[in-house]
Parts: sequence; C-alpha cells; structure tokens
Amino acid sequence: DTGCLSLQAVVSTQSTGEMTEHQASIGNVLDNTFSGDTGCLSLRRAEEEVMAIFMSLVHESTAENVKAYISACVKLWDTLMCDDKCAEEMQETFYSSCCIKRAVDQITSKTMKKNFTKLFKSIWNMVYEGEGAAPKGVVDQYLSMFNPATFCEDKTSVYRDFNQQCEAIEA
Repeated sequence: DTGCLSLQAVVSTQSTGEMTEHQASIGNVLDNTFSGDTGCLSLRRAEEEVMAIFMSLVHESTAENVKAYISACVKLWDTLMCDDKCAEEMQETFYSSCCIKRAVDQITSKTMKKNFTKLFKSIWNMVYEGEGAAPKGVVDQYLSMFNPATFCEDKTSVYRDFNQQCEAIEA
C-alpha cells in the first residue's frame, strides 16, 4: 500500500485530511512570514524573490508580463525548495507522501504538459485576442517547479531520496 488514494476515493476522510494539512502548512508559512520568522517555513528568507514577482508585472505587453512572472516564480521556488539548508524541512512539509509524488508524476507527465499547453494557448487566444501568440515555453517552465526531484536535482538530493523510498514501497 502506497498510502495513495484511488481516484474514486478522492473525497475520503484521508484525502480531505491530507488536503487540509497541506492548506494548514501554507497558512503556517504565511503566519511565520507575517510574524517576522526567517526560518525555512517563511517567505522572509526569499524577500527579494517575492518582490521580483510583484515587479514582474510592469512590462508593456501581456506576453512579457507572463514570461517575467513565471521566471520570477521559478526563482522563488528555487530559493524556497532547493536551498540545501531548508530542503529537508520543505520536503517533510510539502512533499511528504508517496501520494503527492504520484500526483506530481501525473501533473508533469508529457501528456499533461501537452494538455496544459493546449489549454494555455486556447485561453490566451480567447482572453488576449490581438496580442499575438502565447509565449512559448512558459507552461513547461511553470510545471518544472512541481517536480522537486528534478527541479532541485543539482542542489539537493532530499527529494530524489524520498522518491526512491516511494518507489521501493511501490515495488
């Protein structure tokens, strides 16, 4: 048993508990941030990257804003998730079950990337009609953040080690 729920059991108590726990962890990060905590579970340790997100939306075209925003998000995520001093605590807080690993595998699969890209382009053409083509590569860049094992692979092995534990359990 991988501890992962089937699609049919998404509304089960265990699933609801995991979702609630995840949301509470995000709330904990925000509480820590606003109380001045500079530890791993605080955005204070990434103040420059957070500010860069706000500053990313100052370009003349929507496409430039989207590219700058995604790039700033990637830099923030790198700081939060890949810092070797905090990676273990971040893994234990946000990437702590084999079910999450399997969800990440599905979200970042080639099929899902293709589908997300198609959806992004469709929405772009509907909402930003006349602004030209949707920026290329932003969906792949955005989705890269969701797989910490590959996203952080050059900086920490914490997520890769966790994935290997899950794979051993599933075998």
